[in-house]
Amino acid sequence: MAAALDLTVDMGARAANNGGEPILLEEEIDENHVPTEEELLECAEWLGMDMDLDADYLWIARQFITAPMPKPWRAYRSREDNEVFYFNGESGESTWNHPCDEYHRQLFQAEKSRNAPVKVVTVSCTDTGDGSVSAVCTSLAGTCLAVVRCEAEQDFAGLRSVLAEELHLSVGSIRFVLPSAIAPDDEELVVMCSC
Repeated sequence: MAAALDLTVDMGARAANNGGEPILLEEEIDENHVPTEEELLECAEWLGMDMDLDADYLWIARQFITAPMPKPWRAYRSREDNEVFYFNGESGESTWNHPCDEYHRQLFQAEKSRNAPVKVVTVSCTDTGDGSVSAVCTSLAGTCLAVVRCEAEQDFAGLRSVLAEELHLSVGSIRFVLPSAIAPDDEELVVMCSC
């Protein structure tokens, strides 16, 4: 919990508070603090989590709640509207958002992306006779997902981008495999794999 302490602050912090004299909030770390469920859910929502889908990532919200303020950042409370803002005394930067907000949002997104399921797509390529290739993309269940016409210079990274857009998936969630059970490299040209 933070305890209020009146201090004289420099011009940057005063400017962030519209000219009024803010109150410096001293950070007191309680290493035994266990966040309540309400605190965790509020923090999870703040970080962009959907508790119906993202409950496995509550550890990030817990870490965020207990994380110390990074140096040289300090928290201040405005006397005028009682709002908390953050000020970096070295750079002169001030913000309404906690300095750790963005780090924990990015950590959540990275963990969620890392754990996202992948879609394995079998790509069967057929030469069309005009220098291009017809790439038939099927799911492991054998369902045709798309047929993509690829020019001679099209590589598998480009095919993955086209397919991701068509299927409304992230590019990183698609994995290709050829009928020979070989996974092509992204730089490999699709035309080289035609039958």
